[in-house]
Amino acid sequence: MEIFKKLQDQYKGVFENLRLYWKLYGGSKSLIASPYLHLALLISFACKPVWNVDHEAWAWFDICNSVLPNILGFTLGGYAILLAFGSSKFMEVIAGDDPDEDGDSPFMTINATFLHFIIIQAIALIFSIIALAWNYSTGPVAFIGFFLFSYALTISIAAAFAILRLAKWYDNFITNERKKNDAL
Repeated sequence: MEIFKKLQDQYKGVFENLRLYWKLYGGSKSLIASPYLHLALLISFACKPVWNVDHEAWAWFDICNSVLPNILGFTLGGYAILLAFGSSKFMEVIAGDDPDEDGDSPFMTINATFLHFIIIQAIALIFSIIALAWNYSTGPVAFIGFFLFSYALTISIAAAFAILRLAKWYDNFITNERKKNDAL
């Protein structure tokens, strides 16, 4: 019976993490309103010959399976660097909820952006591997898979902008620190 308790605790933790991620990301409203999602749809429709034509030598999932592992590895490395970015004093400034403001801290918002990027990449890669296993090289399943791949690529832009935003905050922080030191 102890194993079942451990299993229950593990799943409970996963679902709590998913709920936290989804809340920080902004939920369905943020997903549906995302320009990156819309761009991925346009790319998917524009690339119909890739996912809806049966090619002898390759299929859409071959592209995904060759590109996504590299991007996912790069993203995880970048995320680790992001977490180590800046000074501890800077992290104190951007982390923690401000009692005078609604919403989550900038630190958690940036983390949610990167986590979304990683989750979508992983889902797209898993989906393409399953499509490869069952040879869904064309049709609706191929469209969904290629769309997930396109979305994983387009949200790389969102992750890059999140890094730019973080760099701007850090730059402002350093500028303000220098002004304080000069005033002393």
